[in-house]
Amino acid sequence: MKFEPSRPSFGSLFFVLTLIAVGILPIIGDISVGSADENETKAKESPLFVFRFIEVVPENVADWRQAVKDKQLKFNMTEDSAQWGTWRILTGPRANQFARGFRTTKETYTKPVHPVQGISASWELPEANHWLKNISPLQEKSGNQQIWRPIDGLSSRGITATGHPRFSQHRRWRMKPGMYQRLEANYKKLIAAFDHIQQPVDFSISRLEDGGDFMIYAETMAYNDTADMPGVGVVRQAFIELHGEGEWEKYLQEHNAVMQENAIVETETWMYEPDLSNLANMPGPEYAKAKVQEHIDRVVAGFKKQDIDALMGEFVDGGIRSVSLAAGPAQGNKAIKESLMASFQGDSTPDNSTLVGEILDARFIDPSTILAYGIFTVSDEAGKVVRSGKWGDVLRMENGNAKFLMQSAYAEKLDSMAPPTFAVTEASDELKKNKDFQRINRSIQRFTEAYNRGDVPALANEFTSDAVRLVSGLEGVHVGHNAIQQSFDTKWTGEVGIANGSVLKARVLHTSPINSKLVCGSGLWWLTSSDGKVLDGGYWGNVFRKHGDDEVKLLLECAGSQSASK
Repeated sequence: MKFEPSRPSFGSLFFVLTLIAVGILPIIGDISVGSADENETKAKESPLFVFRFIEVVPENVADWRQAVKDKQLKFNMTEDSAQWGTWRILTGPRANQFARGFRTTKETYTKPVHPVQGISASWELPEANHWLKNISPLQEKSGNQQIWRPIDGLSSRGITATGHPRFSQHRRWRMKPGMYQRLEANYKKLIAAFDHIQQPVDFSISRLEDGGDFMIYAETMAYNDTADMPGVGVVRQAFIELHGEGEWEKYLQEHNAVMQENAIVETETWMYEPDLSNLANMPGPEYAKAKVQEHIDRVVAGFKKQDIDALMGEFVDGGIRSVSLAAGPAQGNKAIKESLMASFQGDSTPDNSTLVGEILDARFIDPSTILAYGIFTVSDEAGKVVRSGKWGDVLRMENGNAKFLMQSAYAEKLDSMAPPTFAVTEASDELKKNKDFQRINRSIQRFTEAYNRGDVPALANEFTSDAVRLVSGLEGVHVGHNAIQQSFDTKWTGEVGIANGSVLKARVLHTSPINSKLVCGSGLWWLTSSDGKVLDGGYWGNVFRKHGDDEVKLLLECAGSQSASK
């Protein structure tokens, strides 16, 4: 199937289901098409929804989903990128097929903020071309594009939870010609009844604007739990309480009068695919902290039991683990599992040790990714501190849970810890060809060169204005340019410091894209004296923001010494 850029086409009557399934009302409430205020105002005045139906054969579904996810991460994970939604049909003749769509307006469809979502979008646009080359080959066929218009004033919002509704049940039917005013006036009474019920569901009415039978209207009930859906009896009782005895029967009679006789009424249920979408507004910091705390609780429980499988479940595929108590940063399931197993070997982590993690800050950096940092303590069964330090993690939301995309945690120096001993390795030749690697490598080289010549302004310039610096052995957490610049004037608790003539060296070992503007990476660092003696060494796991056409700057520096028990 070929997914084409936004271009009106006429056909499959079914595509009414696409819009209904998405839950029109929640999208209107949450999504603005343009970044300019005037575009946001217009979006509220005359919204339109453009959808395409997608069929994927079962053996290609897993690859198709991953390809769409990769495309979202590359093009659609920043606040100013084009917003798309993906849904899977759960019931009906098109069960297990997909729908993909976006929100626009009458005013912006011909002059789009994002050209890929315009009426005359071209395959030559990078985002569309990526879909054509990487996703279209996995598709069997595509339904015709349709455009839907929500009816102003015919919506009831009962869902207060953040995020996009998980499910939508919808019904579509045909109106008799010339009856739209009577139809919409009659529906206002039903909308008022839904408002009166005050159930956590959204209910809305829309009309097919282009790409099919103009007489088609659709009802949508969006919800997160089937237990929240009001039955017909509940709706009827609310209607009578508002409008009086006998009014429910009059409503049904009028509804029957405006419907085409013997027309088919179809219902289906759809499920929103958050990993393949970016329609939801960026959640706030409190929600981010709550999801990170849930993640920490699971990690703490797995740590207590030394349950490697449970801890592995807290990493996304291809994740990075860079911690002081390891032989080096690890990437990928096999390497991370070996790293976790090593953490519990020997006397490094005594049996029945307790991990405590505290969140200092957490925020969404895109709708699916959290940047968080804090402090941790590991104590033995008697309560004695085995190690403590700082952590700075990147967590990806998967199926409602936050999981490590990159774990970066380093212990402070303790008397019980042995000097660092690790091999200085290099990245693979294949990784060295990667543009993200090359950008990060240049940033690391600029950093070490500035450090070695004592150029504090140049060091601070390698950070974004909203950057965070957490370095084990360096007291405190440093946020923003001024605090970061001052941190380079502070001596470390060990033998090393920028003022004593030590030489810093570093290497990049792993990288992982976060979205189109952010990338994370990990690697090694070591310090030598002026005569070449190794003074200290360890690992880093940082987040970089793309700067200009081909460079990056640090959004998060999290680094520390390698540490092991003597």
